[in-house]
Amino acid sequence: MPDNKAGNRLIKTGMLAIAALMLLSTPLLAQHKSHEVRITTPDPSVTLAGTLLVPEGAEGGTVMLMITGSGDHPRDAIISGAPLFRLQAEALASAGIATLRLDDRGTAESTGPTTRESTTADRVVDMRAALDWLRDGHIATFSQVGVIGHSEGAGIAARLAAQDSPPDLVILLGAPALQGKTVWVDQQVAGFRQGVGIEDPEVLAQVEAHMREAARLSIEGASADDMRENTVALFALGNIDVSTEENAHMLAGFTGRMTDDWMRHFLADNPSEALAETRVPTLAIYGSHDRLTSAALNAGPLTAALLSAGNQDFTVRILPEQDHFFLRAPGKPVGQHVFGEMELSGELMEEIIAWLSRRQ
Repeated sequence: MPDNKAGNRLIKTGMLAIAALMLLSTPLLAQHKSHEVRITTPDPSVTLAGTLLVPEGAEGGTVMLMITGSGDHPRDAIISGAPLFRLQAEALASAGIATLRLDDRGTAESTGPTTRESTTADRVVDMRAALDWLRDGHIATFSQVGVIGHSEGAGIAARLAAQDSPPDLVILLGAPALQGKTVWVDQQVAGFRQGVGIEDPEVLAQVEAHMREAARLSIEGASADDMRENTVALFALGNIDVSTEENAHMLAGFTGRMTDDWMRHFLADNPSEALAETRVPTLAIYGSHDRLTSAALNAGPLTAALLSAGNQDFTVRILPEQDHFFLRAPGKPVGQHVFGEMELSGELMEEIIAWLSRRQ
């Protein structure tokens, strides 16, 4: 006899997948209110501007604060022409979940120094102010206030979860779970392999050694001049002579980036310390083809850290055929971005909505 329960499960799973895809491809089905907000922070120069999206009937329910990754992002977090956070917020609104998305400090309508002129610790302070603002019920009152962080934003979300009065729920997308220098070196070697097209293990080992030295020098406060010799040798491995006038800007750009405050802080910082104190319900999702915070490098340490925290409610998922941004151009390989053609993963939103729905 056929297994009716198994068949019903398959039908239900298929319906959920179709529903998630519909959320991303059709207008919002539920009426909702979009509020333009301004949030002050402990830094008098920083006021955060954003959009609070509240679906009909969502007041009194769950609201998710959305935290962008590294870089100076507007509230929609535009990636390859796709408004990553707006798409996520609209999908969540269709499921009756409110969201707050914000322009990063010093970007678009938010004031103050930019994220590149600040550090991750500064952004934690900003997001703490936003979390408190939501809990104070300025526009709407919610029973649960959670956070969704992407990439660096996931690290910020973990830090909020490790503080007093943590968010009620935490969703981490492409979360780093090791010291910044380890994640950065992994990113750079992957980028070198892909961008320069070199697969020779001996050459890649030399690239990794020079990247590690660059990270060490940055953390220890070395000047751009101190980094010159190592940087010249690094670029030479890619057959780029940065001593020439034509390529001199590449040398200046790399050493300049390695000596700014954000990079020094990022390389020295270790989000696993915050994860090891995260005890609130947590969902972590990685893309199988993520080359920026790879699941192979980060998922294991993240799981170990949450276990050491004694977290009783966490889920880790690796979504197949997805990159760091959970975006894909139709008909293109995973990770190949085409400006203006990127579509958000329906599977990602299905996972998030199902997880949140079980915790309403």
